Amino acid sequence: MILYRMKQSCSKQPWFDKEIYTLVDIDEHITPFGKDATWRNLLTCEKRNLFFDIMEPISDLESIAIIREIRLEQI
Repeated sequence: MILYRMKQSCSKQPWFDKEIYTLVDIDEHITPFGKDATWRNLLTCEKRNLFFDIMEPISDLESIAIIREIRLEQI
């Protein structure tokens, strides 16, 4: 599973958050702003539509640590 977060360059935007997401679906039609994608919040499972280009993948090692931490919190 590839995890994503918003790019730090978007941090001054009102819609910016530090949540972790997984990609659900990507719309192949390109708008003037890029490709629209549907993301699922890893913690809340809520879906959110954001442009694909504002997200960045998290490294495998960091992803493993995040998933491990979430599972420990669930115990």
